[in-house]
Amino acid sequence: MTTWRAPEEQLPPLLYMFRNSTGKTSIVVLEVLLLVAQQPRTLTELEEVTGIGKKGLSKAVKPFTRHAIDGQMYEPELHLFNRRRIIGGRADTFKLTLTAKARALLESVA
Repeated sequence: MTTWRAPEEQLPPLLYMFRNSTGKTSIVVLEVLLLVAQQPRTLTELEEVTGIGKKGLSKAVKPFTRHAIDGQMYEPELHLFNRRRIIGGRADTFKLTLTAKARALLESVA
């Protein structure tokens, strides 16, 4: 039995961009991208809307955000999200916002 695979030119551009940069496509990241495009959101807000736990959400968006690894800053190939700390919030409280690259990517497929 063979499985059918869509030719690259038929893949939606957004999915193709994700597949090129990460080797796999995460529907969770796509959902978060579209929700954050509407307005900046915290992980708690995203958890309420998606039904996915904060740990799963954080794990899904981490490859698309700048973060430190062993004291060195990691710059993702496809940088989509910025983490903005909420002043006066807990140490782990932040809002996700879109980068200019993410906005441009969404505009190119609209």
